[in-house]
Amino acid sequence: MSQPIRVLHFTTDSHIAGTERMILSLFQHFDRTAFDFQLATLFGPGDLIRESQRLSVPAVQLDWNRAVSPGALVRLFSLMRRFRPHVLQCYLFHSNMIGRVAGRILRTPVIVSGLRTFYEDSAQGRRQRAWDRRTFFLTHYCLANSEAGADSLYGRDERSRARIEVVHNGLASAPYQRDAAARQQLRREWSVPEHTFLFGMIAQLRRHKDHATLLSALAKVPEARMVLVGSGETEGEVRAMVARLRLEGRVTLAGYRRDVARVLSALDAFVLSSEIEGLPVSIMEAMAAGLPVVATRIGGVPELVRDGETGLLTSLGDADGLAAAMRRLTGDPALCARLGEAGAARIRRDFSPQAMTRKIEAFYRRVAGAAP
Repeated sequence: MSQPIRVLHFTTDSHIAGTERMILSLFQHFDRTAFDFQLATLFGPGDLIRESQRLSVPAVQLDWNRAVSPGALVRLFSLMRRFRPHVLQCYLFHSNMIGRVAGRILRTPVIVSGLRTFYEDSAQGRRQRAWDRRTFFLTHYCLANSEAGADSLYGRDERSRARIEVVHNGLASAPYQRDAAARQQLRREWSVPEHTFLFGMIAQLRRHKDHATLLSALAKVPEARMVLVGSGETEGEVRAMVARLRLEGRVTLAGYRRDVARVLSALDAFVLSSEIEGLPVSIMEAMAAGLPVVATRIGGVPELVRDGETGLLTSLGDADGLAAAMRRLTGDPALCARLGEAGAARIRRDFSPQAMTRKIEAFYRRVAGAAP
């Protein structure tokens, strides 16, 4: 294809979390002589729009504000008719569903769905999974960020699985170098003494992140403190559990923060207790910062964390096992250093943003070239 390949990136939210950070990483590193990227989001406003525009990628939010939003659909169709993408790259459930239908109506040559996490084991999660499977015939390809994620949805369906491309997330390590000044400042802000072992978890406050198991484990590790970074629908439940377990003096709820690298500098180890994950960017960031990681053995986590080599893996919902892994770190500085150094080296070697971008570009070239 002699002209640049036009790709419309279509995602659900404008607030920046894991998926959105990967979109911005792609926007930062893609070959602008070979590709023309634009972005549309269903909901907004948010930092994703502003950061995309800062990277000179045109971005709009569609103001989707109800179950059916005719105005947002008109804006999406207008954008697609104007931009005429060769590839419509969708991310996350709502944009996947809407993008598949819109792409077919407008005869977009290639529709790519994004598979970046697992569906929750809830009524809503089961409904979303069912709709994803029912409408998969509308998409030409799927781009997943973990083998586990791809297998979870279509592992036994060889024809569907053949249409899934797996490209692991990429992360630049340099911004996550430890900052001694930030460590001192944030520990003062959180009233954490310098030599107190501080765990941290950066995640939305949502039920599938399983803060309940994390707090139950922390109660069994009295020598440690915990900072929870993130906001969300279960904040009240988390605060109530902190009080019930009498952890008020040991747990800091820091809310949503943009300064992730500074937060990581203040920590001694990172924990992720989630019930479902794809390939967690938060773990990648912690590894890039040289932190030892304790995480549940779910989803794509084992594709990142090698148990005993770059971190420690525990079973889902196992507060005793999680506490035991946390105690191993609090009592063994040499183990912390070894796991942290190995994790940082693995991110630099195997998960660079340049490698991710080149693989995605090669995928777009292949599917755009195969389009009728």
